[in-house]
Parts: sequence; structure tokens; C-alpha cells
Amino acid sequence: GDSVALVDYTTVASIEGGTLVPVKFEVCRIPGLLSKETGLLRALYFSPRDDILEDPTVEALLHHMWKTYGFKLTMAVTFWTSLALLAFVVDTFYTSPVCSSVLLFSALVRVGIHLRQTVVLGLLFWQNSFHVLAVLVVLIQLVVASSRLGGLLLREDITSVAALLVWLDFIAHLRVFESTAAILTQTKEICYDMMPFLLVLGLIVVMYGHAVVILAPDTPVLDEIFKRYSAIVGGENV
Repeated sequence: GDSVALVDYTTVASIEGGTLVPVKFEVCRIPGLLSKETGLLRALYFSPRDDILEDPTVEALLHHMWKTYGFKLTMAVTFWTSLALLAFVVDTFYTSPVCSSVLLFSALVRVGIHLRQTVVLGLLFWQNSFHVLAVLVVLIQLVVASSRLGGLLLREDITSVAALLVWLDFIAHLRVFESTAAILTQTKEICYDMMPFLLVLGLIVVMYGHAVVILAPDTPVLDEIFKRYSAIVGGENV
């Protein structure tokens, strides 16, 4: 069932070749923990306990899921992400139908993966910032690949922003490795804390772009905004 007895350590008489063997039971009371597909994830998300990951039952389930299919699935997603990144990088310098086709195919594969995750997890999928970034990047890759294959040219500044997001998505996949997981999680939390600063910075960029357009009415607003963006990321000096 969904609920089991409280944690208890009991010595049970077990017959093995005529010998009594002590057996230790480690069980926990976490509603829905063993339900199919989403039981563990929902239990982890909604549990009020801060030490739930230290629970022996949860720890055993996580290790079992990771060894059974978690590692293979993660490596598959990372492979397609790497392939899409390589195709995107090459395509930004040397426009090639082959690279655009690879980028489009890999993006479609990831669309299927994310749709499956959305069906299984529901709203829990969208509450993870890494998942939101991944979906945004897939949409960007679809737009870029479709535009290139259709003979359309994207603005360089828009492609530059897309490149930043594609690289961020690739770097985010390194969180599956123990050596880089902690630093990426810390960086994510720092970015959350920086949101007010980034909001003010964005408004300042728009403010200067607006002021320059007033002095030079023939200059498009979008061009001036992206000039300031270019200066921030270390490009053209303004």
C-alpha cells in the first residue's frame, strides 16, 4: 500500500540451514512513495521533511532507478543535446543544410522526450527551471533549423542570444555528475537571487536604447537595444 509502518528495527527468526539469522527492517511512512511512475517524484516534492533524501527507503529507490534506467536515459538526452550544440555551433559559422537537418532532427527527438516527461510529471515538470530552459532551447533550435532550411536569415544579435541559451542548456546537463552538480545548483540559486538586478539591468539597456533613438530617429529601437546587449557580453563597444 501507500503507507507502511514506522521505522522499526526488529530481529526476526529466519531459518537458513537450521540457523536463526537476525534480519533488520528499514521502512518509512511516506504516502504514495511506491505508486507507479510519479510516486517517488511527487513524494519528494510534497514531503515536508527536509531530510527525506537521507531516508534509507528513498535512498535505495533512487539508487535502483538510477542504475536501472536513469543513467541510460540521462546519457541519451545528453548525447542529443551535445549533437544539437555541435550542429548549432557549426551552423552559426558555416551555414550547411546537413547541420541544419541534424539540428532539426535532434530537436524533434528532444520534443518527444519532453512531451513524455510532461505527460508523466504534469505541472511538476514546469516547476523545474532546468526543464523550462530545455524546452525554450528546443523551440529555439526548431526555429533556427527551420529558418536555415527555408533559406531565411536570422539577425546576428538574435542568433547570439540563442547561442547563449543553447550553451546554458548544455552546461546544465553536467548536473548529473557529482563533481559538477553542486556548483551548478549553487549557480542556479545565485541566478534566482540576481533576478532583481537583472531586471534593473534590462530596463537600463532599454532606457539607453530609447534615449539614443530620440537623438537619432532613423535608428531602429531594436538595433540600439542589441548594441547595448553586445557591449554587456563583451562585443561591440558603444
